[in-house]
Amino acid sequence: MKSESSSGGKRMALRRLLTTLLLGICALYLTAWIYYRYKVHKAERLIEDVEQLKIGITSEKELRRFSIKHGGDFYPTAHREPLAANEVDASVWIFVLSPSLRLRGKNYNLPGLNQRQWSTQVMLDQRDGHLVKSFFGIAVRRSDGVQLEGFATVGNKQFLQYGYSYHAYDAHVTGPPAEFLGVEIGPDASDDEKHRGLSFNFGCLTSHEECRHVCEVMPGAWMDLPLDRRIHYPDGHELVVDAECRQALGASP
Repeated sequence: MKSESSSGGKRMALRRLLTTLLLGICALYLTAWIYYRYKVHKAERLIEDVEQLKIGITSEKELRRFSIKHGGDFYPTAHREPLAANEVDASVWIFVLSPSLRLRGKNYNLPGLNQRQWSTQVMLDQRDGHLVKSFFGIAVRRSDGVQLEGFATVGNKQFLQYGYSYHAYDAHVTGPPAEFLGVEIGPDASDDEKHRGLSFNFGCLTSHEECRHVCEVMPGAWMDLPLDRRIHYPDGHELVVDAECRQALGASP
């Protein structure tokens, strides 16, 4: 009788231990998931807030306040005196990174469903006490290591590389393999062009199926980039990318 009671007590203690362990794992998973979603929301809010800044109107005081709100840094830039036509006198830099654990010099994702490495970056340039250019975007790393980078630049014409009111472009990326899609938006861009150029897909950070190409990061801008204006590669893989993008976005041939 005593032996049966002792055996029953051990089984109950084991069940309690297993239950406690299971609840601890669930709590850790839930905490990691909530924190991951918080970071995605923070990145999305940053991009939304940047889009509300006004070129030529937002003041230095407002930029400093914006930097503090989003955890950025305000830097004076190296420039000549007097300033050249395309130089700025100060910049705000802000980054929001995916949550990770750093061990032995490497970053590891926190435990959770479909978490991937990504970053959001913002650079705000000031001249003569006002905002003259905003550069911002998101980058997400694919499971095979390819980085998808989508960026938008909004500014006065003298601070834009191409000088159009609206211009979508891709670019060769040196170093690790990557796909790049950029948009420049000038002061004369229409509301529709601004909407297309600033349509970032934050689902690429959270969706069950990962985004395979940069067209999914900035679908509106990709639609404005005809195949004959894209960078061509010796193996012609831009045609494969185009076909996969059309399938992913449901675009007509």
